Amino acid sequence: MTGSDGRSTGAPAAYCPSCGHLEYPSDGGGGVCDRCDSDELVWIDTEGTVYTCTVVHVGTPGVPTPYALGYVDFEPGARAFGRLAVADAEIGRCVVPVFKPEGLFFERPRKDGDA
Repeated sequence: MTGSDGRSTGAPAAYCPSCGHLEYPSDGGGGVCDRCDSDELVWIDTEGTVYTCTVVHVGTPGVPTPYALGYVDFEPGARAFGRLAVADAEIGRCVVPVFKPEGLFFERPRKDGDA
């Protein structure tokens, strides 16, 4: 799903409870896990909770700092790793997955009327 600003909004991801594989973004794969061929995929397109995070102040050359990285928990037991906005780098914060050309990001959910 893509918003009017070109960002994916709560983009679908698939979690396989059989092997723990998490696919972002998911192409659907015909409803079958890419890793173990299980047909028990669970779609994740909801908010998650920051499990743990860190703010990087001295990073890779060419990557502006500071930036934040973290793990986010989703129901039903999936955990994903990605970048966070520095302002959102807080354990317990509610975030949604957002897919950008640079990769997977987590941001605060937008409310109706937010730009």
